[in-house]
Amino acid sequence: MKLTSKEIKILIEVFRSSNGLFLFTLHSNLNLSPKELFSAVENLTRYGLLEVLEDRVSITGEGIAYSVNNSLTTSSIKSKINLTADEFKGRKIEINDFYIPQNFEK
Repeated sequence: MKLTSKEIKILIEVFRSSNGLFLFTLHSNLNLSPKELFSAVENLTRYGLLEVLEDRVSITGEGIAYSVNNSLTTSSIKSKINLTADEFKGRKIEINDFYIPQNFEK
């Protein structure tokens, strides 16, 4: 089964929670429109990865197994690793090299 990036984000959020999440909490955390949220949750429920009981979305045993076996990541999570601004990147300082911090006088 091929999951969309929105479905992966929802699965990651629900996987991180201990008792599941309310639909409104998912909507707030992921900034998805209600239509996108409900269609993605419906697909994940149809796949058997999530279950919805009284507005609370929780992950099933099959969902946990799928998450662990596929090590879910999204491209936005992968891209956050290298968000260091260029002004903070410099040459690598070797051991015993002379170094003065940029804001030394402040």
